[in-house]
Amino acid sequence: MTYSPNDYYSEGESKMNQISSDKSQKYRSAIESFKKAALAYKSSHNYTRAGDAYRRIVDCCFHINSVEDAANYATESSRCYAKSPETIPLSIETLTLAVKCYKDLGRMGDHSRILIEFARTFEEVGQIDNAIKCLQESAESLFSSSRHFDAIRIYKQLGDMFGRLEKWQDAAAHYEQSAMKCVSISSSIDSHDFATKAVLSNMIALGPTYGRISMDKMGQNIPGWSGSADFEHVKNISDAATTRMESKIKRAVDAFLEIKKSDQSMVAILSICVEALKYKPQRARKAE
Repeated sequence: MTYSPNDYYSEGESKMNQISSDKSQKYRSAIESFKKAALAYKSSHNYTRAGDAYRRIVDCCFHINSVEDAANYATESSRCYAKSPETIPLSIETLTLAVKCYKDLGRMGDHSRILIEFARTFEEVGQIDNAIKCLQESAESLFSSSRHFDAIRIYKQLGDMFGRLEKWQDAAAHYEQSAMKCVSISSSIDSHDFATKAVLSNMIALGPTYGRISMDKMGQNIPGWSGSADFEHVKNISDAATTRMESKIKRAVDAFLEIKKSDQSMVAILSICVEALKYKPQRARKAE
């Protein structure tokens, strides 16, 4: 007799619901049926049903107190659900479950790894807010686990994402927070980089006046930044921006670009500055 994916799934449900004195065995047997169902669904590209089957395995794992297996199968379920926009909410639900399991197990490396994986997946399917949340949680997890270098790498990735989305106020707030995090671990190079990007992002978002306020704030809170070469270049851009003259702004930006041309993230920010900061005459209203 040839079994269909639905037959395996129904078999798993029957095994879960049967009355048995050996509960561990019945759930383990149900897991085997659901695994066959999940693989069969995947081979026919029915990822929603595959996600359902893996989710039922998670339930079985909890019944036999196998948290590690529950985490692994919840991750598989989330991967399947992420294949379709309609089941993204289910993907988030099972991802949240997997993340909690890894945290409970103390496996923070796996916890961060799957968050980074799903950030990439969500970005690919246009779920940008969910991608950002995954990266933020991953970075905080890494930082609290003293994996500071890895956390800073994620902070930079997040800043780049805000920039690509042209969410410059969000980018500025993120860079400010990242700079302060780096100060707390005495990482002056990274704190200066984030401070510079915070001020430039604020200029782009809110104009030169607020950029100057941001520059003063970073100068007070980030040790050594106000005496750095980056600070001088940012100050030159700020001074030029107050004139609203495109030629002056461009000269100041180009001078900074010359020394930052190997930093793609900084280049992306500086490339926006001239257009964002130059004077833009308002169009005259048409006569009514």
